[in-house]
Amino acid sequence: MAYRFKPKSLTSLCWINPRYWKLSKEEVAQFLGVSPEQVRKATCLQHQVSISWVTDAGNVCCSFFSYRLFGRWEKAVLDLIAGWQDFKTWHRLLSAIEYEFLRFDYPTEMADWIWENLKDRDAEFIDKQRQQDCPNDSADA
Repeated sequence: MAYRFKPKSLTSLCWINPRYWKLSKEEVAQFLGVSPEQVRKATCLQHQVSISWVTDAGNVCCSFFSYRLFGRWEKAVLDLIAGWQDFKTWHRLLSAIEYEFLRFDYPTEMADWIWENLKDRDAEFIDKQRQQDCPNDSADA
């Protein structure tokens, strides 16, 4: 019986491991729209970031945020797409990212940029596969 890939999140597949990230106070402050001095702590957990900060009124707030809201996540996904080498397993990455987009809220610009990069990389794989299947066609072009 053939193995069938079951889509999961990029973190569940361990293709991106943000829990090892060290988010700077500057990154967190930019995300929150506060000054870096107001950021108390950012703790990277397996599936989200716990952030505590001081509001302009002096109150301490703590909340959990998805990694998918940070620019670092976008870079990690784009690096994953660009670095994928195996055409035979390419469908796994496509399925995982489709799963991500269905399951998690992504900022629109980030989702669009990831999708564009995914389509470009897919076209590269298709061209490479065509060249392997029909090596004489590339010489005629």
